[in-house]
Amino acid sequence: MVEQSVPHREASLSISGPDGRDEPSDLLIHASAVRFSGKGVLLLGPSASGKSDLALRLIDAGGVLIADDQVRLRREGDRLSAGPPERLAGLIELRGIGIMRVPFEEGPLDLAIDLLPAGADLDPLPEPASASWLGVELPKIGLDADRPSAVARIRTVLGRERVF
Repeated sequence: MVEQSVPHREASLSISGPDGRDEPSDLLIHASAVRFSGKGVLLLGPSASGKSDLALRLIDAGGVLIADDQVRLRREGDRLSAGPPERLAGLIELRGIGIMRVPFEEGPLDLAIDLLPAGADLDPLPEPASASWLGVELPKIGLDADRPSAVARIRTVLGRERVF
């Protein structure tokens, strides 16, 4: 299990865990998230890495925005759910154009994607990876968001079984 670092963290709400210690119940991270092909996709990467642009392409291919720039994560049973902070609900940044209002919805997450630098050398057969927030693991892949096949790759990962 790979523990994902959490930049731009806001104060988290806490609840008491089974051992009496406080456990965070939600967390704000710098990321974007989209509901695509019936699944929740969390897009991770530094500022200007293409998160909003890839989110827009997923929306254009039939997805729905969950949140852009900042994503509020919360644990719901054994699932991780995502939504926007209230002040950013339904807003997406289109670099060079401005902030646009689009439909949005909250929902569970199924996949985390680390956006790699353009032209990054991808391992042809990477080991399965995961990331964890609030004690919940998500499968994680690396992806060059600038590849023309980025949306098709995400659709394939969400809808197919990995055999090797």
